[in-house]
Amino acid sequence: MHFQTYLIFSFITIVISKNNEYSTQTTADEECPSTISNLYLDIAFVFDSSYGSGELGFNGQLLSISGFLGKGFLIQQGPKTQSTRVSYITMADKVVTFSNLTTYNSVDEARSGLLDLSYYANKGPNENIYDGLMEAYNQLNDFGRDGYKKLIVLFSSSTKIDCDSEMGNESSSNSKNPCRAADSIKGHNIDILIINLNYHDSPPPEIKHIASPNYDIPNDNNLLQNLIKLTTYSNCNCPSKYTQFGDVSINFKGRTCVYYEDTPTYYYVLTEKIKGDNSRLAEIRSERKQNFTKSLCANDDCFFGLNQLKKKGQWEWDGSDTNFDPKEFDNFGPDQEKVDGCGYIGNVTGKWYSTDCYNTEKSYVYEIIACDTENFCLF
Repeated sequence: MHFQTYLIFSFITIVISKNNEYSTQTTADEECPSTISNLYLDIAFVFDSSYGSGELGFNGQLLSISGFLGKGFLIQQGPKTQSTRVSYITMADKVVTFSNLTTYNSVDEARSGLLDLSYYANKGPNENIYDGLMEAYNQLNDFGRDGYKKLIVLFSSSTKIDCDSEMGNESSSNSKNPCRAADSIKGHNIDILIINLNYHDSPPPEIKHIASPNYDIPNDNNLLQNLIKLTTYSNCNCPSKYTQFGDVSINFKGRTCVYYEDTPTYYYVLTEKIKGDNSRLAEIRSERKQNFTKSLCANDDCFFGLNQLKKKGQWEWDGSDTNFDPKEFDNFGPDQEKVDGCGYIGNVTGKWYSTDCYNTEKSYVYEIIACDTENFCLF
């Protein structure tokens, strides 16, 4: 299916596409794609040059990011291009910015730039995470491109920063606390990825609340794999009016953006109202998506994408030529699959039921595909 960017109702954010067409087939679990070669982010890298890292540890950080930069994505300047830009900052007692987001015009330039960073240019006994975060934020705020998702990647050798007590103390006078800085930065829709450095046989560090949810990862053999997953997750986003399918408890982020509308409407009217390649009534092909959709519908019966509008007795998904496959996921109530009509989620049981498509009005849920590495678009 190809999706074209267009305006759905007056309240929906307009997105800008590269080609105005996308391939938007979704898998049953609908996870955000990890196609790293198509990455388009603005990223500020903050390297730990404190004694806790040491020279060998510092050089290891540079090698890790050099390997990441070599995964095939484009580094290039300019707006509305499917490209990534990077800046480099080192952090000890003080913070030094070695390059900004406008410095590098290619992957080769960005990788060569890593060779210019020196541990001895900014070493010290401590790491100033507050200043490191704020300098990265300033980079993204001053030089970031409109419409692009922004990410801070910060290496840290700190053994423990307990944000619980600090964030719980509203009367705290510590204006330069990294916990509060991180909270403010994330409030500006910037992700923070913390890489915990495990040097000098120290136990794995604990950095509570500074990282975005599930963005606190160890410096181990899975580092590159985790970087790929989380950067592509950061690149997978929805317009603000929608709720993105996902489950933070298991670090799952989906590529569909779902909107619940509580205005009762006839099913056949809905298919015309939201008709267009960029939207469809919600497709539910997993228990995880079922639970997510039911939570949006709350206490209302809710139309979703399963219907028999094309052929009596044959269930199909709205906006797709995909037939319903009960082996994939089946949530029909008793004997409801045999009833002609259109599908809705029952507000009491959460089961699927069939009702008349032309004479019954209900609330409904529809969805669009997120902007992600397989669907280039900007908010």
